[in-house]
Amino acid sequence: MTFYPVLMTHMCERDLERRPMLRTGMDQTDRAPAVVYCDNYFTCPNGYTCCRHPHGGWTCCPYSPARCCLDGYHCCPYGYDCDYTYTHCIRRGVPYPFGSPSLLPVPADKSALHGVIRCDSSFYCSKGSSCCKGPTGQWRCCPYPLVGASTM
Repeated sequence: MTFYPVLMTHMCERDLERRPMLRTGMDQTDRAPAVVYCDNYFTCPNGYTCCRHPHGGWTCCPYSPARCCLDGYHCCPYGYDCDYTYTHCIRRGVPYPFGSPSLLPVPADKSALHGVIRCDSSFYCSKGSSCCKGPTGQWRCCPYPLVGASTM
């Protein structure tokens, strides 16, 4: 019996639409996020793991948490490693126990807030800016992209 890692069959999407700075008024502590944020632009469906593709971009692995294979197309459940051919998930020499996983494509979720930078579950900045924490720990929007300031 042969065991295979899951082939990640879709790329996450990037939306370049611009929006003004937004702050949601809802308390999101008691519900799970609808998407997993790979970075400020790319998302995967909730319950998936973002895997960086070696040629750029992101793919979505249907396991959470997961181990992403170096080929950028396959992944294994947490606790398992990809073999050297990226065709089997193994743990201490033992193959993944659930047989050949289904390879059904699942479209990536798109964020309802396109073209914004996500700071946390309730604070967003417009594209072209960065999330920065002020001296009191509150989020602020820095006017320059990719700023990593911890205080302003």
